[in-house]
Amino acid sequence: MKSRFQRFVGYVFRERWTLVSLMIINMIGFFIGIYYYMDEFAVHPSFIWVIVADCPLAVLLFSWVCYLYLRGKRIPNLLLFFTSVYMIKYGLWTLSAIYLYWNHYLSGMDQIIAILNFILHTGLILEGVALSGKVKMNRDNTLMVIGMVLLNDFFDYFLGTLQNMPSTHVGTLMIESFAVSIALPLIIYLSARRRKRSHYRSPSR
Repeated sequence: MKSRFQRFVGYVFRERWTLVSLMIINMIGFFIGIYYYMDEFAVHPSFIWVIVADCPLAVLLFSWVCYLYLRGKRIPNLLLFFTSVYMIKYGLWTLSAIYLYWNHYLSGMDQIIAILNFILHTGLILEGVALSGKVKMNRDNTLMVIGMVLLNDFFDYFLGTLQNMPSTHVGTLMIESFAVSIALPLIIYLSARRRKRSHYRSPSR
């Protein structure tokens, strides 16, 4: 029997109106994010923009996943896995950054933007969690996703693609980021394995 979470996931990715709504919302988020990252793009070569634009890439991939579901296309498990991890990881990172740098946002408009970012990135996490329910158990995909997000962390913290911010809490964010890059794919893999086992388990009488 499917869990309540699995029934919810099935509804979200089966109903046309939810897919269309999520696709539109996330595409709007993508363009807002690109505008927000324009200063970052200006100081990095174009061939690494895909690494610089963390959250915009996450919502763009999610919009693409929604589009593929709308078209009834087969979606590679690696794409589902990577998109889910990326959304949750950078949603958590942004919430952590806002919390740690709250004093930085105390002036009027900056505070409003920080609150809006907090709400929007909470939504990013929830979308990623919902998408994780579609990920199938695959050890190779798990290792590949871990490798890809760790590579992004390496670029951010050792090659300078991290967005411009005061250095006060960068060390804390780095530890959080590397830890999530390893732990989150493993958690999603284990959840997928548990769902697979429960699917084949005979119902108790």
